[in-house]
Amino acid sequence: MSMQPYQPNSIEAQKQQVRKDARTTAIALGVTVVALPIALFASSFFTVVAILAGIVAIYKGNQVRQAISGKPKNRELY
Repeated sequence: MSMQPYQPNSIEAQKQQVRKDARTTAIALGVTVVALPIALFASSFFTVVAILAGIVAIYKGNQVRQAISGKPKNRELY
């Protein structure tokens, strides 16, 4: 038995990280979908916003996919 009152639950931490990354992915996709049509007709600012939001969506989406597949991002050494 450990002397620590609380032991971190790695499965729950993984679930929380997936929820956080999935929420960020959804927001980035929404911004991309809204900014892209505006960028076609309005200004270059929305083009930059659409490109950056697309990059964030792809990056966070890959993090969600890796977390769900169970591949560890970084190993813990004890």
